[in-house]
Amino acid sequence: MLDPTTLPRIPAEEYPQRWRRAQALVAEQGLDLLIAYADDRATYGAAHARWLADFPVHFEPACILLRREGNPILVCGPESDEYARLRGRIADVRVLREFTNPDEDYPYSTIQSLGEILGDVCGDAGRIRNVGVAGRGLMNADLVAALMATLPGAAWRNVEGQVCELRAVKSPAELAVIRHAYLPSSARAARPY
Repeated sequence: MLDPTTLPRIPAEEYPQRWRRAQALVAEQGLDLLIAYADDRATYGAAHARWLADFPVHFEPACILLRREGNPILVCGPESDEYARLRGRIADVRVLREFTNPDEDYPYSTIQSLGEILGDVCGDAGRIRNVGVAGRGLMNADLVAALMATLPGAAWRNVEGQVCELRAVKSPAELAVIRHAYLPSSARAARPY
């Protein structure tokens, strides 16, 4: 029987390294904020959240908000916040109003708008002038309009390609996981780790 504790894994300390790589991209591109969108309703839609947060998106979308400095924020809907805190690698998890249903009540969640969240972490969301978006093609029109209305003075740039290039450079741990995943099932069961 296969022992799951011996399987190759991505270590927790690798995620802050990924954040720093993404922050270098934010600085290089002259961005004030990176929004990495993830949605499990699309093929490969959860990839940015999985890579930046080790968060497998289910049920509702999520975004990772990353500034040039500091730790990222994971924003999600009210059905995923506790799961994101338990499963993901980002400590600051917020429920985004734009990911809620206006006809439902969420008594156990603190719900914030993007402007409130950015105000908490940036002091003044109005200072954000350049926003990079990864995963823009997965967003619906209402979400895009809401995000743009929150930051009306900002220039919005598609940085999907650049974020995918970051993700394409694999660490030794990622390579070990990939190699294991592509072993024939008989070899995976017999292979000692």
